Amino acid sequence: MCPPIGTRSKEDALKATWRFAYLIDSLVKFCNFCISNLVYSGFVGKRLQLHRLYSQFQNCVYEPTIFPGMKIPIPLNDKKVIALIFHTGKIIITGAKNEEDVDFA
Repeated sequence: MCPPIGTRSKEDALKATWRFAYLIDSLVKFCNFCISNLVYSGFVGKRLQLHRLYSQFQNCVYEPTIFPGMKIPIPLNDKKVIALIFHTGKIIITGAKNEEDVDFA
């Protein structure tokens, strides 16, 4: 099943999934809708010096020649939630299964 990408709410995701299922109804049977990955983005409002932030976090990955952002794993039971922080001030949280996970991160 093709996941809805770019929706702003659970309700929009469900509507998009049902519409997609309606379009391909003759090919597949749709059941068991679930949210498997939430992606949140935000902006700090200023540029960040990632090389300074790198020394403040344990278990983070910052290799600017390979990837322009710093990856910070968020310890959340057995879930793999990751915060991506960019020098532009943009922050992306991915891997969350529900809104409570993002609030914790």
